[in-house]
Amino acid sequence: MHRSGFRINWKKRRLFLFPFRLGGSSFSPTVKKQELLELLAVVGLDLPPYIHRAVGAMDHEMEQKGCLCRIKNCAIELFSAMEEDLEVDDEDSWDLVGRDLRLKATFLYIDLSRVITFCEGEEHKKALTVLANKFFYSMDELSDAVESRSLPLTQVRYSDTADALREVVAVLAPSLLQVGPHDPEE
Repeated sequence: MHRSGFRINWKKRRLFLFPFRLGGSSFSPTVKKQELLELLAVVGLDLPPYIHRAVGAMDHEMEQKGCLCRIKNCAIELFSAMEEDLEVDDEDSWDLVGRDLRLKATFLYIDLSRVITFCEGEEHKKALTVLANKFFYSMDELSDAVESRSLPLTQVRYSDTADALREVVAVLAPSLLQVGPHDPEE
């Protein structure tokens, strides 16, 4: 048994992936496809086609779970923290809100585009794309309102953005429920 969680049967030239113990706890190794290919190239083995598909599927599944987790965290932060930030009307808070919106919009754009890419079913993909576009349009409107520093306009735009985000989260709800809580301590 190697420390990396691989075992190679040299007589039959087969590769086995298995859980192993490290520091008294048992876990299954998460192996990236490229790392596995590099290891196999060193020992002179080729990866069977069924392993190529399995490892690639694990990478996509982990990436999708990460995207869904970040979407969930950004949504929670937008729903809770933004309302508090919009109550304070000074120069520094406007700048902070604007930067925070741009950061969250960037994460949400990247993660939603990845989730849409992984969607199964053309109808579900189109529906999610339409809702995501509506959400990002309202985010742009909210960003413009923050730049204008108009509190009433910003509150209206925030309400529109929150509604659009709720629609996106409602479509993603079954997937988000599988991700688990946003805070590991909960």
